Amino acid sequence: MQTHGSCADSQAAADSPAKAGDTPRRKSLTPIIKAVGNFCNLRCSYCFYSRQDQSRHTVMEAALLETFIRQYFDLFRGPACFVWHGGEPLLAGLEFYELALHLQRTHAAPGQRFENAVQTNATLIDDRWARFFRANHWRVGVSVDGTPEVHDQFRLDRRGTGSSGAVRAGIEVLRRHRVPFGVVLVLTRSAIEHVGKSFRHLTTEIGADHISINCLVDQEGYSCASTACVPSGGLARAVRSCIANWPDRDAERIQLRELDSFVAGALGRRSRACSFNGDCRNYFCLNHDGGIYPCDDMTNRPELRFGDLRLERLESILDGPVRRGILERFEARTGPCTACAWWEVCHNGCPGQRRGGITGTYALCADRKEMFTLTTQMLQRDDQGIANDLEHAL
Repeated sequence: MQTHGSCADSQAAADSPAKAGDTPRRKSLTPIIKAVGNFCNLRCSYCFYSRQDQSRHTVMEAALLETFIRQYFDLFRGPACFVWHGGEPLLAGLEFYELALHLQRTHAAPGQRFENAVQTNATLIDDRWARFFRANHWRVGVSVDGTPEVHDQFRLDRRGTGSSGAVRAGIEVLRRHRVPFGVVLVLTRSAIEHVGKSFRHLTTEIGADHISINCLVDQEGYSCASTACVPSGGLARAVRSCIANWPDRDAERIQLRELDSFVAGALGRRSRACSFNGDCRNYFCLNHDGGIYPCDDMTNRPELRFGDLRLERLESILDGPVRRGILERFEARTGPCTACAWWEVCHNGCPGQRRGGITGTYALCADRKEMFTLTTQMLQRDDQGIANDLEHAL
C-alpha cells in the first residue's frame, strides 16, 4: 500500500501490548477499500487503470459496504483506520462516505477508536468535501507529481489536458478549510532530473509537510509503460535531490517517507512504511465487487485474490489457507536477500514491485542498499543537521 502514511498511529496502537485485565483481542488489520474499483476521472498515461474499461462507473453497493463494516467490527475490537482508495475514491460521492461513517459509528464497539484516510487526486474536492473531512477528522493524501510541468506530462484528464490546475484548486480548498494533507509523488524516469525542483515546489508553494515517493517500476507488465518506469539508481538519485533541496525555513516540519525509512533502517529501527517493514499481514484490500486482496496495488491480479466477501465471511477469508499461502510466499527470504545485511529493515520491498513475480527481487534493490549506506554515513557525520532532526523525529 503505497499511500500517504495515514494509519501509522492506529497501527501503533493496535500493536501495543494489552494491559492487565484487558480482554484478549485480535490485532486490528488496516482495510483498504476501493469503493469504485479502478474507475478514475483522470487518464494518467503511466497508469494501467487508464488502459482498462473506464466507461462503467460502478460504486460499491450499500449492502456490501454494510456487510463489510459490520463484519470488520465483529472481528476487530482494537483501534482501526479505514483507507479509502481508487481509482479516484471521491467518485463514489459524498453520500457514500456519509453512509460509511454512519455504519462505522453504528457497528463499532462502545469506546472503540477508529479513523478514516483517503487518497485522492484532489480534482473533485470542493467546499462540501472539505467541510466533511474537517468535521470528521479524515486524513487526506493528495497525488501530485511535482511542478505543473512535471505533473502534466502524465497526469491528464479525459480530454488529454494536464490536471495540475484542477489539483491545485482542490488543494487550495483544503487549505482554506484547514484540512491537513500529505502528498504522494509518483516518480517516473523523466521526472528524476526535476525532483529537487518538485520537492521545493511541494514543500514551499503547495505547503506539504509529509511527502511520499511512489516509484513506477515494471514488473510482469502490471505497473506501467516501460518508457516511464524508474531505472535502477533512480530512487537513490531522487532522495539525494530531495536532501539537497531541503527547505532552510521550518526544515524540521518536513517529513519524506523514504528518507525516514532509510534513517530508521540505518538505526536498526522499524520503518512505518509497509514496503520496508514487511507487514503485508497488517493490511488487506476490499474491492468494490467484494473481492479481498493483499492491497490496492494487486486488485488487477486474480491469482492473488484471497476470497469474495459476497460468498464468504470476512473472518474465513482472512484466516483461510489462500491468504496464508500467499503471505508466506511474500515473506520468503530468497535469492540475494538470503545474505543481505539490510533484510530486517527492507524485507525485499513491496511484493507487487518484485521482478520475476512475488518471490522475485525488489526492482530497486540496489537503490535501497545505496541509501541505507548513505544514511548511515549521514548519521555518523550529521550532514547539515538533517540526519539529527530525522533521528529525533522517528
